[in-house]
This record gives sequence, C-alpha cells and structure tokens, in this order.
Amino acid sequence: MFACDRLAAIRGGLNHRDARRPHYSRSPERVRAITYATCPISPLIVSAKFDLDQTGVTDSVRQNEADTPMKAHHLQHSALQHSAVPQDGRPPSRHGVERGPQAVRTATVVPLRPEDEGHRQRFGQHVHLYREGDDAARIYELVDGAVMLYKLLPDGRRQVVELIGPGDVLGISAVPVHECSAETLVAGHAIVHDRAVVERSPDLFRRLSARLQAQFCAMHEHAMLLGRKTALERVASFVMKCVPGRGGYGCPGPRGGDDTLNVRLGMTRQEIADYLGLTIETVSRAFSELRRRGVVTIDKQEQVLVNDICRMCKLTGAH
Repeated sequence: MFACDRLAAIRGGLNHRDARRPHYSRSPERVRAITYATCPISPLIVSAKFDLDQTGVTDSVRQNEADTPMKAHHLQHSALQHSAVPQDGRPPSRHGVERGPQAVRTATVVPLRPEDEGHRQRFGQHVHLYREGDDAARIYELVDGAVMLYKLLPDGRRQVVELIGPGDVLGISAVPVHECSAETLVAGHAIVHDRAVVERSPDLFRRLSARLQAQFCAMHEHAMLLGRKTALERVASFVMKCVPGRGGYGCPGPRGGDDTLNVRLGMTRQEIADYLGLTIETVSRAFSELRRRGVVTIDKQEQVLVNDICRMCKLTGAH
C-alpha cells in the first residue's frame, strides 16, 4: 500500500509525507487512481471532473495519465467486469442483460372477456359520433346505416373525406385525438370498441385491419375522382357508389331484361357537393344533365331511379 502511495506521490510531485495523509486529504492523483478502480466510467470523464474541481491538477497530472494509459484502462476494465457480475453469482449474458424469467419482459396478450368485444350503440340521423379534436378513445364498427367523415377549414368550408357503410371501421387515429368529425347520415347502430382493448387483442385488431384495407382502396378511387374526373363523371361515380355490387371488382355486368334500380342517396345536394369537391349549383346541373339523357329519373331530393345501370357506369369515366 505504501509503495503505491509513494509511487503516486513521486509522479504527482508530492513528498512522502503527503502521500501518507488520510484519504480525505490525499492529492488529486491519488483520488484519481482510486476512482479509476472503483467507478465504471470513462477516465476522460473523471479527468474532466478533476480539471474543473481541483485547481492543483495541472500539466503534471495530464502527463501522469499519458504515462500510464494501459494501467488506467486495465483498472477500469476490471471494475466493469466486477460491477457486471450479478449478486447471485450467475454470469452475465452476451448483451449485458441479466438472464432469467424475471429479467425478460415481453408484451403479454390479455384474453378478451365477452364484454370486451364491444357494445352496440344505436344512433339517430344527423348526430355526431365524435368531432375533430375529441379524444380517440373508441373505435366504431358500423353494423348498419351510413356515416360521413369530414374536415372543416377555419373559414367554414367543409370537405367530406370518406363515406362509411355497413361493415366499415371508423375512429382509428394515429394521434390521441380524432383528425376529422363523424356525422351519421341515416339512423343505425355500431359496435363500439375501446381503443386499449383493440391494441392488446391481436384477433380483434386483425379483423378490423382486414376491413380497413378495403377502405384504403376506396380512398384511392376517391383521390382519382377529385383529381381527374369532370363534374358529370363525379356525380355518376357517386350514384354508382350507392348501387351495391355493381361498377367495381367482380361486377356481374348487365342483368337480363330490366337493369334499373331505385337508389336512395342518403345525402343532401350540399353534402354531395362537399364530398365531390363541387358547388351545389354544379351538382344540380349534373343531375339535370343525367335526367335529360334519360339515365335517371328524379322522384325525390334524396332518391333517384337509375334507368340503365350499365350506361350510368360508363359515364363514370372508368370504362
């Protein structure tokens, strides 16, 4: 012990009597050597700390570090190995993580109770399920009815971004709040799921994700409608969207004989205009043109009779 103290005193420019002092009055060089052996941090950090805290540490101390770099590295490596050994004597793993069942933390899947599968909620016509900025704590799975999702600009202009039908999912958001508002078009009901339950249930999340894929494809079609189609093509596309099983993938084609259908639009002219990116006057003129051509017969404001579905489909611009 005294030989080490004497060596540290000689290198630090101190005499033998200073090296025999108690630990609290030892020189910065001696404290540095003790710190290297007990503190598993970089010697550079220790050196910087003593350069700030001890005014007596000068170029001689830095020369001392340059003389014994291998010794300091060896002491630090030994201290790291000693601190990495667990208390129970087990060797550490390759990645420095303690082995054992309690050391490995994995995500657990909580089995769903019947009541966690969601509850049914009935709603009337033109009511809001949620508004833009509300907490996105629930996810809705529409059973029947129709819902429109829209966003508002500060000056009051509205854009209907998506129409939700039976089987579709709404309420999913990438942020903790809803990014758009949801308003019902007709009365119906939906299954309401808690967002936390969906996130910890792989089966439920997989089921909802499968439906969302079809909705994403529909939004691609809507982007094409807004970007490239004429006003008449947009209105014809909207009418065909209300015709189930026709105009899309797997369309059976014209039916033999009567190929007409009474279509309930479920939206006002203003709502249709906000969905198609048009003005209400342009939408009215487009319906008048379809009626003039004999493609539709307008009986009521929200209901039209499509006289020839295939002809209407050709007016969408997709064929």
